[in-house]
Amino acid sequence: MAETPIDGDIKRGKKHIYVWDTCPKCRQGRWVRNGRRGTVCRGCYLDLLRSRIGLNWKGGETKAGGYIMIYMPDHPFAHKSGYIKRSHLVMEKVLGRYILRHEIVHHENEIKHDDRPENLEVKSPGGHISEHNRRLNKAQNMMRYRWR
Repeated sequence: MAETPIDGDIKRGKKHIYVWDTCPKCRQGRWVRNGRRGTVCRGCYLDLLRSRIGLNWKGGETKAGGYIMIYMPDHPFAHKSGYIKRSHLVMEKVLGRYILRHEIVHHENEIKHDDRPENLEVKSPGGHISEHNRRLNKAQNMMRYRWR
């Protein structure tokens, strides 16, 4: 009677070399082609394809327009896709309340994915626009005098 293989056992097929490996999800052993170790078995792969999460699920974090978006479908101000900007969540934690629809979270250094609390501030739409216009005018004046 043949012994049960253990992880790393090798056998030779007609065209390929096979290695005994266990599926990291269901812990079931199977022979896989050399170089494909650590992958899920066919049954677990099909389950992942059929599930709501899918194979590309990265834990509910994605990028959109330079902003980091977090999947929180139960948040009252989440987009219809269920995502909300991480900067909003950080400011909500700092303020202890929700960011209102008419408030804008402004990044001081204008790096959209830099969501440190000291880099964020809540502004009204008018204050936010005037802040950007002030910086733009300052940069234009610097360029104007630079070339004279």
